[in-house]
Amino acid sequence: MNFLSNDSFLGRILDKVCTLVLLNLCFMVCCLPVITAGAALTALYYSVLKMHKDKEVSAVQLFFRSFRQNWKQATAGWILILFLLLASWMEHLFFPDGSPIAMVFSISILALLFLALLLFLYLFPVMAAFDNNLKTLICHSFYFAFRKIGYFVAILCISCIPMYFTLVDAQMFPIYLLIWLLCGFSLSAWANAWFFYRLFRPYLGISTDDSSKSDATPDSYVF
Repeated sequence: MNFLSNDSFLGRILDKVCTLVLLNLCFMVCCLPVITAGAALTALYYSVLKMHKDKEVSAVQLFFRSFRQNWKQATAGWILILFLLLASWMEHLFFPDGSPIAMVFSISILALLFLALLLFLYLFPVMAAFDNNLKTLICHSFYFAFRKIGYFVAILCISCIPMYFTLVDAQMFPIYLLIWLLCGFSLSAWANAWFFYRLFRPYLGISTDDSSKSDATPDSYVF
C-alpha cells in the first residue's frame, strides 16, 4: 500500500499542506505593493473557500483569477479600511490620553477601530463569495458578522491571537515568523473559511437544512 498516494490519508494531508504553502507564497508576493493587499486577501479567501466547497481544486489558478477579477473593488475596500485606521490615529494624535476631551473622542476612536476590524475580517471573504457593488458588500459584511456572534469570536481569535503572540513573544519570534512565511496566512484563512463557508452556504445555491434567507442577504454569488 502506498501511503503517499493522492488517495491515502497522508497523501491528502501533504497535498493540502503544499497547496497552503503555495497560496501563502502567492499571497505574500501580491501583498508586496501594500495597496494590493485587499485584492490578495480576497483571492486567498476565494481559493480556500473553493477548497472547502469543491475539495479538489486548482487553488493557485483560482487565486490569480480572483485577484484579476476583484483587484479594483478589493483595493477600494482596502483603502477604506486604511482610511478608518488613519482617522482613528489622527484623533488619538490630536486628543492624546489625559486631555480633557480625550474620553469623548476615545469612543469615536474605538468605534472606528471596531469598524475597520469588522471590515478587515468579513469584507474580503464576502467579496470573494458574492458579486455586488462595494456598498452592498459592506452591508452584507455587517449582516454576516452579527448573524452568528460565536463565529465572529472564533474568526477574531484565529485572525488575531497568533499574530499577537508573534509580536509579544521575542524568544519564539523566529519560529513564528517561519510559520507565517511558510503557511501562516493561508492556514489562518483556511481555518476561517470553515466558518465563512457555513455562513455563506445557504446563499450559494447549495442545499442545506438552514435554507432561510433575509432581504439583507446576497442574491448573486460567484461560486
